[in-house]
Amino acid sequence: MSSNLSLMNLFQTGAQRGNSKSKLNPKLAKYVYTVKDQICFWDLVKVKQNIDKAVELMNKNGSKKRQILLVGTSHHVKGLVETMSKDFLNEEMPFVCNRWIGGTLTNRKTINISVNGIKKIESYEQNEKFYKNLTSNEKLNLKKTKDRSTRLFGGIRTLKSAKPGCVVIFDGADNSAAMKEAEILDIPLIVITNASTIYLPNKNTIIIPCNNNSIKTVELIAKELITGYNEGLKNFVEEIKAERKPEQSAPRSRNFNNSNSDSRSDSRNNPSSGNPRNDGNQRANSSSNQNSNSQRPARTFNKPA
Repeated sequence: MSSNLSLMNLFQTGAQRGNSKSKLNPKLAKYVYTVKDQICFWDLVKVKQNIDKAVELMNKNGSKKRQILLVGTSHHVKGLVETMSKDFLNEEMPFVCNRWIGGTLTNRKTINISVNGIKKIESYEQNEKFYKNLTSNEKLNLKKTKDRSTRLFGGIRTLKSAKPGCVVIFDGADNSAAMKEAEILDIPLIVITNASTIYLPNKNTIIIPCNNNSIKTVELIAKELITGYNEGLKNFVEEIKAERKPEQSAPRSRNFNNSNSDSRSDSRNNPSSGNPRNDGNQRANSSSNQNSNSQRPARTFNKPA
């Protein structure tokens, strides 16, 4: 599956503008189209090819109903990441929009302790009898702890495992720690970055170099990624429905043996034959007849002379 973007769409949002040549990462040199006044300009044809690869990866994850972890901690991307997590069809995707906590993926057990702490405080608040007995100072401390934990870990409460289907990073220059953890766990990466990023993984990574300081450019690419995932998810749902239809439409086969049919016909002709009570009565009658015959005196016949 390829994206519906055109080169003109990317050009109109200013996606071709890069950073200073002195800050250019050597791994991104092949994506540079030209340098003017020490400013790099990206080759939008190559950028478009990588966007198509990223959309295809999202489509595959959608067709398998895998989770996507969204990461964007820059000031201009925070709101976009949070709203983007709610645009997926099946569920709200996990996201990190304030600060990447070390060990979010590689040390999941410790992170779960903080996530479960939020749930405990919420259970305290729902228990009215317990919450009323707390002092005002205790309530204030609980509120501060909850606000801090929610700010740091609230977005990843829906993360089901430490290995999601893909990690999408919207500002590669500010989230090198997230890329390193994903590389350790061999998780596929989609990195939207500018020229000044320091660290880039060597494998299992789709790099989309662009002007990520332009919110319009980031929104344009983000919509294509979401569309690719949702299309894959629709295909997943249609396949499940197609598998269920033959099972529901197939008539139930009734196998009757000849012995069963014969026994039913006999029972219809002789209504007493199928009834166990009647069988018992018949046996009793036959035994009584035999006893009566045995008690009668034997008749003698004299032959004529």
